[in-house]
Order: sequence, then structure tokens, then C-alpha cells
Amino acid sequence: PSLVVLEKDKEIGRFVNRDRKSKQQINDFLAGLK
Repeated sequence: PSLVVLEKDKEIGRFVNRDRKSKQQINDFLAGLK
């Protein structure tokens, strides 16, 4: 599964791998975007 983050219709981040993502992995990824 992939996670794509958009801000004002522009892609600002993409987290792609084959593994299931944990809540912690997603939180860490989102924190790294700011």
C-alpha cells in the first residue's frame, strides 16, 4: 500500500513500499514532512 500526501493539490510526500505500515511509521513519515 502507498501513502500519498497532498497539500493544496500538490504532492508533498509519498511513502511507498510493499509492507503494511504501522501507525507509528505513518506518524513518523508525516512528522518528517513538516
